[in-house]
Formats: sequence, C-alpha cells, structure tokens
Amino acid sequence: MRIVSRGLGAAASILVLGLSFSASADDFMQECLSATPGDAQKTCTCMSGQISGADRTDAVTGLRKTHVQANGDAPDPATLSPQELKGLQVVVVAQANCE
Repeated sequence: MRIVSRGLGAAASILVLGLSFSASADDFMQECLSATPGDAQKTCTCMSGQISGADRTDAVTGLRKTHVQANGDAPDPATLSPQELKGLQVVVVAQANCE
C-alpha cells in the first residue's frame, strides 16, 4: 500500500511540474507571438525550444517590458532591471539562432 501511495505522490508531483512548465511555455509563446513580426509561429516555436528554466522566466519578463512601450521604440536599457535585460538578451540570442 505504501508503494502505491508513493507512486501516486510521485505521479502527482510530475503532473504539477509538467503543468507549471506548460503554463510557462504558454506565457512565452503568447508574449513572443505578439512581439514577433513575420512568420511568428515558426520563429516563436523555434525560440521556445531553445529557452528553458530561469532563462525562460526572464525572457517572458523582458518581452512583457517591451510591450509596455506603446510607441514601438525599444525600452531604454537604463530603465530595465537586470532580470529584464537578461531576458531580452536570451530572446535576442534565441531569435538569431532561429533565423
């Protein structure tokens, strides 16, 4: 009985981790698709495969910051946090690798 309980607990943990990654993937794709010109689906899917973990969270944060700029200009780097700067760097490198 303990083995079954442990197995169910492990399966539940894996499911929760998988769902949190899926939510993160959806956040990245949503932000990427709204910020990427051209064949956004293809580019964002490629970039999504290259960005993971904490870099993915930073990338979402950086992309969101660029959406705040309503006039289309790039944000002033002096106004970005280190996390936002890192996120934008991750996005630029991934985008270069996907072109």
